[in-house]
Order: sequence, then C-alpha cells, then structure tokens
Amino acid sequence: NKLLELKKDLEKRIKKREGNINKAKQKLVLTNRRIQAMHEALIALNKAVSLTNMETLLNECLSEAFNLSWVRIVFAHQTELIAHIKSSKDKQNLLSVPLYMNSDLIGYCFYARSKEKKFTKDEKDFLTQISETIAIAIDRISKKELSEKLKRQWEITFNAISDPICITDENYRIVQTNQAFTMRNSKGTKANTGLNAFKVFLGDSCDVEKIKEKIKSGSMECERPRQEGVDYFQLSSHAIKLQDSFEKRNVLIFHDITKKKQLERQIVESSKLAELGTISSSIAHELNNPLGGMLSFLQLIKMDLEKESPHRADVDAMVSAGLKCKEIIENLLGFSRKTYFEISEALDVNELVDKTLKLSDLQTRYSNINIDVNPSKTKLCVSGDENQLIQALRNILQNAVEAVQQKLDEDSGYDGQIRIEIGENKQNVQITVSDNGPGIPKSQQSHLINPLFTTKDNNQHSGLGLTIAHQIITQHGGRLEIFSQPMAGTSVKLSLIQSRFKGQETSF
Repeated sequence: NKLLELKKDLEKRIKKREGNINKAKQKLVLTNRRIQAMHEALIALNKAVSLTNMETLLNECLSEAFNLSWVRIVFAHQTELIAHIKSSKDKQNLLSVPLYMNSDLIGYCFYARSKEKKFTKDEKDFLTQISETIAIAIDRISKKELSEKLKRQWEITFNAISDPICITDENYRIVQTNQAFTMRNSKGTKANTGLNAFKVFLGDSCDVEKIKEKIKSGSMECERPRQEGVDYFQLSSHAIKLQDSFEKRNVLIFHDITKKKQLERQIVESSKLAELGTISSSIAHELNNPLGGMLSFLQLIKMDLEKESPHRADVDAMVSAGLKCKEIIENLLGFSRKTYFEISEALDVNELVDKTLKLSDLQTRYSNINIDVNPSKTKLCVSGDENQLIQALRNILQNAVEAVQQKLDEDSGYDGQIRIEIGENKQNVQITVSDNGPGIPKSQQSHLINPLFTTKDNNQHSGLGLTIAHQIITQHGGRLEIFSQPMAGTSVKLSLIQSRFKGQETSF
C-alpha cells in the first residue's frame, strides 16, 4: 500500500513538472516571438520615413505577437486627440507609454487590444522598450524633414537668383550650379559636375589660366562670344571653407553687364556725337562762305577758258574737289541738325525694304552679288518718315555691298551673299542686314558710327553712311546694333518700335 501511494505521488509530481515544463516552453516560445517582433519593430522604426509610415510598420510587426488592435503615436501638443483616444478606454484595453527626448515629453504611444486581454507586466516592459526607440526615431524623422525642408528652401533661393552662380572645388571644377547658370552657359545644356566652370560658361576658347590669375583679386570682367556679338560679365569669386572638413569651395557669380556696357557705349557715343555736331555745325558754316566763293570763281575761270585749253582739266579737277567738299559739308550740316518730321506714317516694313532694294538694283545686278530677302509672313508696320528710313536702309545696304565687293575684287569667283531678314521681337520690328564680306576688326567696331572714322577710301566716300543711319534710327526711337567677326562677315540689326495703329497717320 505504501508503495502504491508513493507511486501515485510520484506520478502527480511528474505530471505537475511536465505541466510546468510545457508552460515554460510556451512562455519561451512567446518570449522568442516577442523578441523577434521587437527586433523587426526596431528595424522598421529605422526605415520609417514618416509618422504614418511608422504607425503602419509597428502594427504589422507587433499586432500578432502582442494581440494588438492598433498602434497610435500622438505628439504632446495634440491634447484634443489624446483626450479622444483615452476616452475609448472603456471599450478596449489601452496602454499609454510617454515618449521622452532629452528629458522632454514629446508625445505618447498608445497600444490597444480587446477588453478581454489585459496587458501583463512583461508585455508592458517590452512595449516600453520599443517606445524608447520610437522617441529616437521621431527625433530622427523630424531632423530629416527639417533638413530636407531647409535644403528645398536653399535650392529654391539658389535657383531664384537671376545671376548665374556656380559652386566649384579648389580647381574650379563644377560641384553645383543654379538654374540661371544651367540655362545661360555657353553649351546651352545642363552643366555636368567635374567640368571646368569657365569653359562651360564662357566657352572652350577662354584662357582658363589667365582667368584664374585675375580672379585671385576677387572680381574681373570677362567676355563670351556669341553668334551676334559678345556678352560681357562681371565675374566674382568667393572662397568658402566647409565645416568639419579640409575641403574648400569657390562660389563663382557671373553678373551680366552687357546692357550696362551697351548703355555706357551709347552715352559715350551720344556725347561724342553731340560735341561733334556742335563743332561740325560751326565749321561747316564757316567753310561754306569761302567755298561758295571758290566754286563761283572756278566756274567763271572755266567759262573764260577755251575748250582746247591745257588748264581746263586742272580747273575741272578743282571744281570736282570743291563739289566733294560741298557734299561733305552738307552731310556734316545734316548730321549736326536734329530732324523734325511733320507727319509720321504707318509704313509696311516689307515695302520699305523692297523700295530700298530697287534703288540698289543696278549696282548689285552686275556685280555678282546675290541679295536674299526673308520677308515677314505677317504685315509689320513702323511709324516714321519713309524717305529717311529708306535712306538709313540704303546706307546700311551700301556698306554691305561694298564689303562684299571688296572680297570680289580679291577673288572674282567669290560667292558674294547679302541676306536681309525681317521679323519681330516683343514690341519691336527687326531688320537684319548680313553680308559675307571680310568683316571688321574688333579694334575698329567701337568707332563705326563716329563721323570722323571710316574704313573706306576717303577719296570716294564721306564716311558718314552708318553715322547718318544711326542718327535716323535713333530719332525714330529705334536702335542700331553692329555685329562683326573678322573673315566671317558683318550683321547690322535695326530695331524699330512696331506701330499699333497700322495705316493711321500721327503728327509729331
């Protein structure tokens, strides 16, 4: 009997121990599942890119292991939302874990499950540990969002600057550019990093070493050739040192001063022309009287000479020279006077060019010079004096013809070409006369509208063609621009204000 009772007692102990072992196994499995869930949650928190994304990932990782219905993260300042969540405590079991960062309360993490299942101490410890990581993840996301926001603001500000700006390394290789640099660089494409900033913006022909030497002083003027002229830039360089790094950066700013240069040139030319006008007017009036007497006496001498007289050719030469002087003086007087016209007509630009070409038809027809006209497809009108505008166009066309003729004199088989294009740009009508003559040296281009300067033979030309054309166009409120490259020809662009009242006459 004692042995039987002992056997029963041992069996009970064995069953109890087996039960404890099974419970321990279950608890171990559950603990392993929760540790695995916690591990996955930590990885998810590190990958999360936003608060909503963090809540979704936590639900996916913890719902099965902890029997959760949902997880919600709320900031401390969202008091109304916190009160609303806590009010649902009667309907479900709610665990609220405060989130701290540097001893400051930043919010709460709420874990919810069904009413029948309460949170055990182990579960609370697990979820509290996860919540500590949530606070770190929130701080990381907040700093990342702030960093991205500041980066976007910086990029918007950087790209909003109208001047082309380029950030380079110590060797002036491109690191970053703003939108203006990308749009206005010489290659017309997005600038690739690693390329030399000067060559990308100013062109491959620029002298990089010379620019590097000059830029050490802080700023310099530089030029960039284009198809029709030159763009001028004030280039300034600012060295910056990166924090916590030995690397240095250079900030290059290309400030466009092309319009400033043009205005300065116009002011200088206008002041020169004003002074020359005053001087030429007084000189012309002083010369006219004795010149008129000389021509009168030469005519009297010529009348008294016999036809076979050996002196007749000399007298004719003196009369011709006197008439040439008279023509020059008349041009000077015309240049020095400001012309006022009583009636300004609305003139069709295509017709103006056509009438101008008819005046030059005989000269070009037998000179092997081809004039190609590209008229405007729509009717473009300008207000002004027809005769004066034709004179201005005639002078410009005459210069183009003489430039091409110079090449023909050197090579009779040369294909002389003159192209006239008519178009519009915003409020202006543009007429461009281009030739494939020898071009004009750069040193002479700034003197082209100076009445005392000419590239032509002084015995055959007064040298006032472009000067008078410039004066006429200026008086009509327009602009005359000259673009030339040696050995590549010359282009003269006229810009006149487009008439809004086509066909209507207006008085000045």
